[in-house]
Amino acid sequence: MTNYKTIFLSNNGTNIFTTLGFLTKTEKLLEYTKYWNVSGCASLIVFLKIVGHNDYKKINDILESFSLTPTLINGSSLLPEDESEKIKYIKEWLIEHLQDSEFFSKDIRLEEIYKKTNLFPRFILWSRKEQKIVTIDPESCPRFKLIDCVMASLCYIGVYEEYSFMGNIFSNLSSVDCYPYLYSKHKEGDVLYIGNIGKYDQKQEVSLGPLSKIEDMLIRQYSEHEKNRVDNIFNTFDQEEGVKIYSFYRRGKIGKEESKTLFELGWEQGKAFEMKKDTEKTKEEYIQKVESQP
Repeated sequence: MTNYKTIFLSNNGTNIFTTLGFLTKTEKLLEYTKYWNVSGCASLIVFLKIVGHNDYKKINDILESFSLTPTLINGSSLLPEDESEKIKYIKEWLIEHLQDSEFFSKDIRLEEIYKKTNLFPRFILWSRKEQKIVTIDPESCPRFKLIDCVMASLCYIGVYEEYSFMGNIFSNLSSVDCYPYLYSKHKEGDVLYIGNIGKYDQKQEVSLGPLSKIEDMLIRQYSEHEKNRVDNIFNTFDQEEGVKIYSFYRRGKIGKEESKTLFELGWEQGKAFEMKKDTEKTKEEYIQKVESQP
């Protein structure tokens, strides 16, 4: 059985819950994973691992109960809000989790994380100042603070437009490249690319605001771009290097039953991956099973 030393995750929206279901089922394959290349809100997964949460189901529960702006997990919002308040709220949440650990302070730097945990996080970001994709990790930027790296990863439409630190300005990478796998780093052992393909076809039962239809179209266009990008890239992979995870984008408040369904969808695909079965077919079978329930 392959043990992957390096992993690549790119998450936006509710596909993060499906990813966590997949990681839970394939936990044994990732037991010795050291290098974590992350983009978008996948940075929250590696952040919670760094502070000591090695149980992916626990990470899922933490994010499910995270009462931050729905746009961070659930998709785009064009309604103007106070971005400074969002930045303050999210940063305080991150600090709280850091301070729950006896090993870390709010100012923990990447070089200290690697020494204390043997985890090598690599954040893939868009530099608005340099107008290019950049990477931040314990080797290239040892003095960068963990919190700043995570905050920069979470720039998104409806959350906050940009985040500045260490003389740079970072913005939403997913609008430039939703699957920036070429910027991942592989130093040893086998690598697993997890390609997320999210579909958006939710019929809203309640109004999400006057710009809801435009926001829906933004997410649909993004999901089509994401599928095309992942499909094209996976044509260059060996079979053992990558797995496509199929999920759904949801907007509005995500309830426990809905996040549970997304998590179980990922778990089933993790099972299919271990058995070398088709994850897309597994997704279809699971959805049919859910829809057939009374």
